[in-house]
Amino acid sequence: MFSVKKKQKRRTAAPRKLGAIHIGPARARRSKNTRGRWWKDLRRSVHGYRPVAVASVAIAMMGAVYVAFASGQVARWGDAVYASLDSGLRSVGVRVERIVLTGRKNSDIDDIKRAIGLERADSMLNVNTKVIRERLLELGWVEQATVQRLLPNRINVGIVEREPFAVWQLNGSLSLVDETGTSIGGADAKRFGHLPLIVGKGANDQAAHLFAALAPYPEIRGRVRAAIRIGERRWNLRLASGIDVKLPEGALDRSLRELSILETETRLLVRDIRALDLRFPDRLIIQTKDGAITDLKPQAGKDT
Repeated sequence: MFSVKKKQKRRTAAPRKLGAIHIGPARARRSKNTRGRWWKDLRRSVHGYRPVAVASVAIAMMGAVYVAFASGQVARWGDAVYASLDSGLRSVGVRVERIVLTGRKNSDIDDIKRAIGLERADSMLNVNTKVIRERLLELGWVEQATVQRLLPNRINVGIVEREPFAVWQLNGSLSLVDETGTSIGGADAKRFGHLPLIVGKGANDQAAHLFAALAPYPEIRGRVRAAIRIGERRWNLRLASGIDVKLPEGALDRSLRELSILETETRLLVRDIRALDLRFPDRLIIQTKDGAITDLKPQAGKDT
């Protein structure tokens, strides 16, 4: 008999859904892991040589710089660049064309020009304002100075001069001083004969205090022709009439007030006397021109 085998159906796996296939992510993970391992290996290999490489480059650079400086090449390069820049700037008008000076009254103009030390067409790059200011301050008349460089071609110079206050005589020499007692070097003191004359060591430092005390008494101040410093302690006033007024070491205001009262009441300062001695608080000593000396005690109740 024939037996017939039944044809069995071949079973095939059901196709997987696309969403269940992980081909893309798997490849990505494999690729990423491979690259990560490669990159880490490379960094490890380079990291070990990094200090050596950096040190080698630094040594090479320092050597090159040393050779350049030692040979003078850097200086020559700098000079060449500076000269080229300076020439180019001057060619387009960046050069000294105007110097404007303000504040000068008594200073010698030639001394100021020498202190500034600039000529027309000089390079504006070479103008050192600090050095010029320091040279100006060395001049006797100049108390303050400012120097400004205004591109492209202008230099502004401003000075403040010392104000002459008195003519100071010391050891037979005359000099002009300001209110602080500072001597004004280079000034011709003879040109300032209208100023009061102060005489003696230390007179320059104390003159401002004396004349401030005299200011409230114009009837006395107007007669003073010279103030003589005695022993660096006190003053004698030489009046226009030739009278010497001897002031005390202290109590300057008191003695001047007494002298003002005497002049108002007795016109003592125009009398024929040689000297008035106000050094004693309880008496007034008068010396006449014939040598007579009168010792006057102030009367009770009078401030003399």
